[in-house]
Amino acid sequence: MSLRTLRISRAAALLPFAITLLVLVGCVFEDKKLEDKRCINDAACVDRFGAGFVCRQVLNDEEGGFCERGGCERDVDCDDGVFCTVDICCNADGAECGADDAIAFGCLIQARDPDDGIACTVDTCDEAGGVLVNDPTACGCTGANDRRCDDNNPCTSDACDVASFSCTNTPLEEGGTCDDGIPCTVNTACDAEGLCVGEGNDGVCDDGEFCNGEEICDPANSQANNEGCRLGTPPSADDGIACTQSRCDEGSDQIEHVPTEACACVAPEDCRPAEVALGCAIFTCQDNACAQVLPADFADEGATCDDGASCTQQDTCQGDGRCLGTPIDALCPQGQRCDPAAPGADAEGCRP
Repeated sequence: MSLRTLRISRAAALLPFAITLLVLVGCVFEDKKLEDKRCINDAACVDRFGAGFVCRQVLNDEEGGFCERGGCERDVDCDDGVFCTVDICCNADGAECGADDAIAFGCLIQARDPDDGIACTVDTCDEAGGVLVNDPTACGCTGANDRRCDDNNPCTSDACDVASFSCTNTPLEEGGTCDDGIPCTVNTACDAEGLCVGEGNDGVCDDGEFCNGEEICDPANSQANNEGCRLGTPPSADDGIACTQSRCDEGSDQIEHVPTEACACVAPEDCRPAEVALGCAIFTCQDNACAQVLPADFADEGATCDDGASCTQQDTCQGDGRCLGTPIDALCPQGQRCDPAAPGADAEGCRP
């Protein structure tokens, strides 16, 4: 046997051993890789290897299964045929899937968001029609000529912003003529704030009744009528005198104060008491009550008067306002004197 033949024979003898050794080494490495992929649920695989990995259970394996990529490669692989869902393949490059997302076979199925970013619309997904519905019924307006935008202000330009379904009321140029709809105002014009303002004309409000007071054009007042007029304040009829009856006389446009029986007087002559009817004091009627004019106001000195004593004659007013006469004893009963100012004098002015 040649040397070459001997070497081949020995190699052939060692071949089964070498093959067995390689298989054993390979199995050790393969077992190591498999153990790294051991799992009990999909979440464990996502945590370890990322989105798109699932836990494949092995039959009769009480320890669970092994992690491997799910079944999809592109988003189209996840299409569930439902318009109102958004289907994402988490295995695809650039896919954004969270660890907590519900993933089946690498697919993430989410509800389609119908929100149009406008707060007042009611947003839904119409599966039957295959469209997103953004209902603006609850919004301030829905179209360019929507009458809900009319603010009844002649000094604004009213429109509907269909991008936001909201009304805009833009002030017109200041100074432009306008009609505020108030009959008692004149010279109405738009101001800088977009309001129609005018000047009040009280004459339009005058009802011609004196006893109603003067009516005023005051449209901002809560008591104003449809003309913009506010009732005037009736003239005060009270004269402050308790014994008179006061009233407003429309015919004469005056306030009348009629004395009643409770009044002491109406004119000064009503005030001179009987006992001093011809005395020197001057009385007057003030507020239907009698009073002596003060400071002391008397008739002129030397004026004829009556001191009230029948036993005196030639009674005249003195400088201090007293009425004095010349005593005549003869006019008194025999044995008496005429002395009206003395204590004990009788009504005739006589005393013992």
